[in-house]
Amino acid sequence: MVGSGDGCPDMPTDRRGGDQAAREAVTLALASPGTQRAPAAYRPGQFITLSFATAHRTYQRSYSLCGDGRIEAPWEITIKRHEAGLISRHLFERIQPGMLLHASLP
Repeated sequence: MVGSGDGCPDMPTDRRGGDQAAREAVTLALASPGTQRAPAAYRPGQFITLSFATAHRTYQRSYSLCGDGRIEAPWEITIKRHEAGLISRHLFERIQPGMLLHASLP
């Protein structure tokens, strides 16, 4: 499964593992390609939608942005692993630093 979607920019990820209290969660930092900066500023409560294409269809999932919205810092999203969750399991198990994801703007 690879990130894909119409009108969604590619964003490299920086996987940051959860701590012991949250071993079933992972935080991903998303930055504009070649930088450590957010692709766009955002306000508290906003979210992004990630798109993932398979051979048969495109899956989309929305995630709330964490942090204060500064453009100087990457976006951060935290994903809780759900055993039956197709996308959460994929993000939790397979996403590595530098991989590209397709994400909407907030």
